[in-house]
Amino acid sequence: MVYDVVLSHVPKMKLDDTFINQADVVSDLRDSLDASMKEYGYSIVKVLISDIVPSQKAKAAMNDINAAQREREATASRPETSKMLLVKQAEAEAESKRLQREIPNQRKAIISGFKDSVEDFAKAVSGSTPPGRGAIGLDDAILRYAKGYCGERSHQCDL
Repeated sequence: MVYDVVLSHVPKMKLDDTFINQADVVSDLRDSLDASMKEYGYSIVKVLISDIVPSQKAKAAMNDINAAQREREATASRPETSKMLLVKQAEAEAESKRLQREIPNQRKAIISGFKDSVEDFAKAVSGSTPPGRGAIGLDDAILRYAKGYCGERSHQCDL
């Protein structure tokens, strides 16, 4: 009788629903068995289903269905992944080009700052040349200015 009741309820459900709604199957089975067994003076209080074991053919079909579903999801996500990679690559290229445009400006700023420093130094040197000494060359003045010494670390330059 249990076999007949199970066969009358379970085939109406999808196999996945059978696993998910096991409590509903138990309830339907209890109600059906209780109604049938009352004729014989028995009352069904509780029905336990310990495990649902589909046939090997049904298991293989379920595995194929699950594999196909995962493949569909993977196929759907591949273009999105490719799109994200392309966007990130484009962003990286744009940032690289932006930085390449900044390099000449940075070089110009360095040269301009160096030029201003040299001009300021040249003005300072030309106004502070001691009497009796000729003006020093610009290269020599830059080296002296950069070092802060005349070549010996023991005394400072007297320009």
